[in-house]
Amino acid sequence: QQISLATQEQQLANEQILLALKEISNGTKQFVDASNQVSRSANEMRHLAEAFGSLINRFEIEGDS
Repeated sequence: QQISLATQEQQLANEQILLALKEISNGTKQFVDASNQVSRSANEMRHLAEAFGSLINRFEIEGDS
């Protein structure tokens, strides 16, 4: 009977470990998704900054003439 109880406890522990690993996996996926979004946003900001810089340069060049 002790072996049966120990086996059940081990099975419960294994299920809890599996659940914890799934939660870690989900958290990691969410982190990767968020990191990718930050990267895309930073890239878009860089493009906007470059475009804004070009407009400022054009304004300064045309404004000086």
